[in-house]
Amino acid sequence: MFSPDDIDYTRLDVSAMLERRGIAAIDELRQKPCQRWLVEHGYDIALVNFARSFEDVLVELGAIFDWQGQFGYSMEEGKGNLNALADGFSFPISAERGRVLVVQSPETLASSHPDWFDGFLEIASDHSLFHLACGSRFFVLLVLRRESSLPGHAYGNSAIPNVHWNPNARRHGFIE
Repeated sequence: MFSPDDIDYTRLDVSAMLERRGIAAIDELRQKPCQRWLVEHGYDIALVNFARSFEDVLVELGAIFDWQGQFGYSMEEGKGNLNALADGFSFPISAERGRVLVVQSPETLASSHPDWFDGFLEIASDHSLFHLACGSRFFVLLVLRRESSLPGHAYGNSAIPNVHWNPNARRHGFIE
């Protein structure tokens, strides 16, 4: 989990889990340095690209969640049913390492499948809180375009945060 010295609200991971209900955002220019920072700070990363077709997104998520192993059918066969997604939103997270689901180009799916996108964020947020209560770390990192309209977008009882900005850029501001 976190040591007391790690509880620094200017850190992306701490802010995501403790202030933003498991959802964080960065701009696309900082994705690679941010991912390096996450790995250096004990996170395993899973990537999914929401710019692809909805069926391809379901295939990617199905692989991440081992959908076939859990349910005996592929995720895309279920057409992305949100109730099923809530049941199958699962992957191993160790107590020593956290897990981050990096979502590239969320704007595309937010536009083409807005209800599903909002449901996905609610499920991911609940999953983050569940893991936090169990002593492990999980959150979703949205990689936003600079001109993205998603910051402030409401889903459930929450909203997508602005891109992470840190006053101490040298320490954890993801500067290359």
